[in-house]
Amino acid sequence: MEVSLRNITHHYRDGMGERVTPLRNLDLTMRSGESLVLYGPSGCGKSTLLFILGCMLKPSEGQVTIDGCSLLQYGEKDLAELRNRKIGFLFQMCYLLPTLTVRENIMLPFWIRGGKAGDRGADSKAVERLLEQLELEERADFLPYQLSGGQRRRVAMARALANDPEMILADEPTAELDEEKKGFVGKWLGEQAGKKKIVVVATHDPQLAAYAGRVYSLSQGQLQEKVLARETVCSSG
Repeated sequence: MEVSLRNITHHYRDGMGERVTPLRNLDLTMRSGESLVLYGPSGCGKSTLLFILGCMLKPSEGQVTIDGCSLLQYGEKDLAELRNRKIGFLFQMCYLLPTLTVRENIMLPFWIRGGKAGDRGADSKAVERLLEQLELEERADFLPYQLSGGQRRRVAMARALANDPEMILADEPTAELDEEKKGFVGKWLGEQAGKKKIVVVATHDPQLAAYAGRVYSLSQGQLQEKVLARETVCSSG
């Protein structure tokens, strides 16, 4: 998979009616097996960039291409199908449906996708594997309110992987987690890049940089690559 952003600019109006431009003429290319961490203060554009990468937000200017195809050619139905097939999202809030069990929450991407009746057995097996991998078997029939914060995070991680996406986008995935659980999430994200997935993480957590191939900060709408070993910052397109 290859995702490319070219000359991306995005702007919107804030609550006071003022025009805000978090991204300016930004370029970025990501390929299978690459991982990237985005740093920056709240409001700098990290989440905006994730939403554009995830086909949930159209930029004001510029072009997004996935595997050489411009998303300008996609309608809303096509974009929804693309998101379901190729992209896994891990948000700051877990957004588990409170009336569904752990197993059912993980099944959601399959239900949204639909498909043939013959797929159901394979889908169920995939969910059971995820429950095992993320040590959730004993909580499979619990409702979200019966889980700890770390367990809810693991359910969200399993749901993000349910359709075996080619790209994983994570927005502040370690927020409100203790040090041990932060390490678990960081290691898990690093493993996904090792499985030839694209991984992009927006965070304030410096621990996550240890698991990323590239580390960037967002400043004045532009990406700046952070070379941690040298404690310097150099411009990157």
